[in-house]
Amino acid sequence: MNRLRRSSEDHAIAPEAALKAAEKVWQEARRKGVAAAIAGGLAMQIYGFTRATRDVDMVASETLDLEAGKKIDFGGEIYRLEVEGKEIEVDWIVRADDKKPALKTRR
Repeated sequence: MNRLRRSSEDHAIAPEAALKAAEKVWQEARRKGVAAAIAGGLAMQIYGFTRATRDVDMVASETLDLEAGKKIDFGGEIYRLEVEGKEIEVDWIVRADDKKPALKTRR
């Protein structure tokens, strides 16, 4: 195994921890009536592909009332959650550019 690959795997989060982080923000989204879906590396893992990931990517119809670590350039926010003693970043993607929204709010 090459050194670069081993390094990225060392920083990867466990799938179970990633799912717990996704569940936490999804529960908040559900309370607010915000449509959301898992994307990125975690989605690939759910569908059976081996894929190391360092964060949780989710697409959504709007942002949440959570403290954001920073804004995402193309729309959305990054939330940091503690799960199993580790800080996990959740990229909460809400497109704010000229692209068609991926999800619509269910109200």
